[in-house]
Amino acid sequence: MKSLICLLTVFIIAHGFIVKAQSTVKNRDEEWAMAKVNALPEVKEFMLKQKKYKPVIMIPGDPELTRKYYWVKVGVSNLGMFRTSDDFLVDPKTAEVYFWNISLEFEAGDNIATLKQWRRWRSDPRFWKPHTFKNGKLVALAK
Repeated sequence: MKSLICLLTVFIIAHGFIVKAQSTVKNRDEEWAMAKVNALPEVKEFMLKQKKYKPVIMIPGDPELTRKYYWVKVGVSNLGMFRTSDDFLVDPKTAEVYFWNISLEFEAGDNIATLKQWRRWRSDPRFWKPHTFKNGKLVALAK
């Protein structure tokens, strides 16, 4: 009986260490993904320009089983709400950062762009109107 109690105590302590280690790794991975996005020149500029509106970089959740990326949101948090400016995806395996046009989530076509594509398309007036990405190209949507 005494050995059973000792064994249970060891198990409970070990379980606590494992849970703590897993949460630390998760937090470290999230911090790493946010740092990758925060290092982008466009995000640095956004953070400076929006300073009075309380700019924030956040992860709304872990990578889901259906999506292999960390989802990182950049926006402002004031007046009791968060308003998204841009959404990014960070691939934890390759460290690649992508722009995610979340408004296209349910549209036909691709909704993830490389940073090179995103930087080029931001200067295109069609980017600021309804659009989609198809075969690596920006395509305006009819109204």
